Amino acid sequence: MRAIHPFPARMAPETIARLLEGLPNKSRVLDPMCGSGVVLRLSAQLGHKAQGYDVDPLAVLMSRVWTRQGNHGALTEYAEDVVKSARRRRTNHLRLPWITHCTETRNFVEYWFAEPQRSELSRLVAAIEAKSRGLPKWAQHALYLSLSRIIITKHAGASLAWDVPHSRPHRKRISNDFDTFSSFTRSAERLAALLGEASIQTSAKVQQGDSRYLRNLRNASIDAIVTSPPYLNAIDYLRGHKFSLVWMGHTIPALRCVRANAIGTERSGGMASTHKNDLSGLEYAVPSLRGLPNTQRAIVHKYADDADRVLTEMRRVISDTGRLVLVLGDSCLRGVDVPTSNIFAWLAGKNDFVLTGEERRDIPHNHRYLPINSASHSLSKRMRQETVQIYVPAN
Repeated sequence: MRAIHPFPARMAPETIARLLEGLPNKSRVLDPMCGSGVVLRLSAQLGHKAQGYDVDPLAVLMSRVWTRQGNHGALTEYAEDVVKSARRRRTNHLRLPWITHCTETRNFVEYWFAEPQRSELSRLVAAIEAKSRGLPKWAQHALYLSLSRIIITKHAGASLAWDVPHSRPHRKRISNDFDTFSSFTRSAERLAALLGEASIQTSAKVQQGDSRYLRNLRNASIDAIVTSPPYLNAIDYLRGHKFSLVWMGHTIPALRCVRANAIGTERSGGMASTHKNDLSGLEYAVPSLRGLPNTQRAIVHKYADDADRVLTEMRRVISDTGRLVLVLGDSCLRGVDVPTSNIFAWLAGKNDFVLTGEERRDIPHNHRYLPINSASHSLSKRMRQETVQIYVPAN
């Protein structure tokens, strides 16, 4: 299964394919932290009723495009029409209201995007918006994802940055000769080919939402939850994704708020909750935490607090005969191993889940979109193995 868009630390499909294949037909499958949509795509191919959430708007867009049925063969024609319309326009980035009225977003765009790419991207956005009124929703989403594919690139792309897919952007040039219009058409053509590689039996439902607050899901309504929680303090997805999202109506301050509230970040944005945690036993369950300095211990405790909220919601929405599958990567802070799998095992038991199976597997290096120079990077060490835990609700 080839990805339709770069995504850091994408879940390896072979990890969960056999688990999904073992479910009864038309099972209700949930991935509350769906990322690029691997679980949802595989579920849709098997005919399950898949539903996903993510706080990252670009992750939601990827998942929607990957899991919606549609006439994908028409995408190239749509893109060509958009380019024709864009070439006739005189729009520039200062006519896009969310850029015009937000100084920080405007400064970001003007620093990271040179002319003529700023003008060409603005004209493409205006053309997509104008054309989308007569297009099915999947096509509008696919056109925007095609646009993102020419921005979030390793080297040559529509921005002045390198290593955007690794969420480690740095500006390597001050001018750019990238052909935005032609590249957009090729991107749409390539996306259509990727979407057509395997058919899906059903369309998944994907929404922007927080896995700690799944308020629109009924109690005991889900047959299987399969997900990979974010790594502890590891990957800032929005650091790279904002390069595309600023062209889709999002401002830098708004995206900063999304990031501040994400699971796995050092600081919380202070989301209100009626959830009451008792994590007093965490360091007895995971003794290595006692070797951390106070600042890093606080980071782990915040992460555990978020994970506890997620597991509380999972326990609420899963059916009595359901199955929970967690794909986890362990962490390392200040040279101290932090076994995320042990943290989740303790929290799962606390939330009335029973562990029925666990396995560790090596991750082939080329199966994860790791940061550049990852062989010497601590993140690479953490991502060489993953733990798959399988739980059922306690009776």
